[in-house]
Amino acid sequence: MAAWAHSTALACAWACIGLLTLAAADVSRPGGAGHALLFRDHGVLIEDFKDLAPDAFTFEAWISTTGFCHSSALFSYALRSQSSDEHQRTADANHFVIFDPKQLIACHDFEYIDLWPDFQSASCMAAFNHSTKLPNFVERDGRWHHVAVTWSQANQGLTQIYWDGLLMASAVTRKTSPLQPGGALMLGAEQDCYGGCTDRREGHHSPARKACTRSVCQVVAAVLAGLSAA
Repeated sequence: MAAWAHSTALACAWACIGLLTLAAADVSRPGGAGHALLFRDHGVLIEDFKDLAPDAFTFEAWISTTGFCHSSALFSYALRSQSSDEHQRTADANHFVIFDPKQLIACHDFEYIDLWPDFQSASCMAAFNHSTKLPNFVERDGRWHHVAVTWSQANQGLTQIYWDGLLMASAVTRKTSPLQPGGALMLGAEQDCYGGCTDRREGHHSPARKACTRSVCQVVAAVLAGLSAA
């Protein structure tokens, strides 16, 4: 259903949340969802999203990326927080986030996605590191790969990440609050408040990604040339 072209691409096949009614497509092959969205420094936003089960969640997508240079969000679901507590407002904005193709994590109801230093292990990243050491498993070879994320209220908020059908990371997050409907769903960027407050550094934007990737390739080429000459 969605795709980033050239440097980063995503084709989503939705299991538990149906955003579009699509014609029949072979989703068993890369890009088989049949529809594409091109992201250039923006996200796709759906407000007041209600099609969400309270006790379980599955997101799946086909991803193609050559980006090495910055962290970014694939999926963000934020609540319209009414809390007077700043920490709770932040957690409401992070009601569910799938973040950082460089080191993929999936976070429900965390105030902090990542935190350094994190002496209290309060961040989502720490939850994954304590359960399964999270490898840098997202291949940035420009080919299509399948990613799936599951969260369940049962088993103390067990969250699992699959890459090309293999379980690559899991965390018992102990985050078991029900998923709440009526939030803002965004693809391609992370919300720091309901429907917005996005950080351009955490969004997918192809021109910057391509420029950044080219500069990395140029550096690698220069290093290899230097080694050859040595």
